Amino acid sequence: MFMYPPSMQTWSTTPDTLLIRIFEYGALAALHDRDLPFAILATHICRRWRSLALLSPSVWCKLPVHPRRAGLTKFLLNHVGTTAPISISIHVGAGGSAHGQQNKDLKLVFAHARRIAGLYVRVHSGASGVFVASLFSGPSRLELPALEHLELISATPDGNDQLSIPLFVESTFPLRSVVLYRADFWCRSEIFTGLTRLTWAIHVSRIPPLSYASLRDLALACPALEHLKLDGVFPILSEGVSYPKLHWDSLHTLELAMDQTPTSEKALANHPRYAADFLALFSLPALRVFAFASGWRVAWAEFWRALPVLARTLPALRTLRLAATTHDDVSDASPALFAAFAQLRCLTLAARPRQLRAFLRPWIASAVAGTGWPDLELLTLRWADGGAGAVDRGIADDVALIESMHKAARTSFEVFWDSGYVRPIP
Repeated sequence: MFMYPPSMQTWSTTPDTLLIRIFEYGALAALHDRDLPFAILATHICRRWRSLALLSPSVWCKLPVHPRRAGLTKFLLNHVGTTAPISISIHVGAGGSAHGQQNKDLKLVFAHARRIAGLYVRVHSGASGVFVASLFSGPSRLELPALEHLELISATPDGNDQLSIPLFVESTFPLRSVVLYRADFWCRSEIFTGLTRLTWAIHVSRIPPLSYASLRDLALACPALEHLKLDGVFPILSEGVSYPKLHWDSLHTLELAMDQTPTSEKALANHPRYAADFLALFSLPALRVFAFASGWRVAWAEFWRALPVLARTLPALRTLRLAATTHDDVSDASPALFAAFAQLRCLTLAARPRQLRAFLRPWIASAVAGTGWPDLELLTLRWADGGAGAVDRGIADDVALIESMHKAARTSFEVFWDSGYVRPIP
């Protein structure tokens, strides 16, 4: 009797409901690719997959509108049914010779505007952001009463039009999640009242740095915010000025990325204690996860100096994620972190091998002395250069020693080796 290979046996026994969820996830993950949509690929694997995909409207609800995929939109819309929420990804100025067909595809999609729950717009290099503004303003603006996720990403250089969404102040979308990359907006926008996730990245000089007032307005506009990512978004602060604290009682995750960008340079200019003053602005009693990523020597020096303030700002911190791509020595890093976050449960380190070794050696000495992180449960290590490569034998030995000492004290300690550091934005 013919026997399937083990992998095929696994797929053949996978429940239909689980396969459909995998298809849905694949469709969302591949929404921005230039290849064939995931739903179409899934129908060409085997008869069972094809039957499941064709009978599941949710698998077809992720609609790419790309010049290189012109004509596919109508085919996809034929499978989404009449009630399921849909998400669309619009590529502006992505090249190709089918812009006329892309406009037709957009008209087909916008006929279902009241069902759009996710809107992803990518403005490619050389294109203008005027099209984006036309979606939401003027007599022909879209009515999107079901919109929950908005993503605006611009790949245009400084010399081109930037994305801006101040017009949302008069809209009533039920937004829960927003991602902005090289896009500006008015921090007082009323649509952010119910927002729970915000990612905002600024890497261009044409968008001016924030002021303290803008950051305050953002905190007031998003009282329910739970997850905040800021990349290059740092307000200009005056040294020696005492600013009122920004209370974000609902925030449980804060991610900061500070690279050498125009906005970051302006914020740090002539302010030697910038990081400490910036972090001291916040009152975050419920924050459980904090991440800091940078490849900038100045930013890391600021981060280490600000640790005492950070410890007071984040009394409930349990997960810390650090990603350093600089060549700086971090030999004093682990003792400083021990002192700041003694109750840490999860730690993720993305760094170069030399930095990892310098970080782990003091940890071993602390573990021998019974200090360090006695309650740590998970350690994740990544190479900061993004390459998997071979695991450094010295690092592996150090980690094994730390692991054995932790497990000697209790059994709930695990080490996870990741394949590489991936920037969280975009």
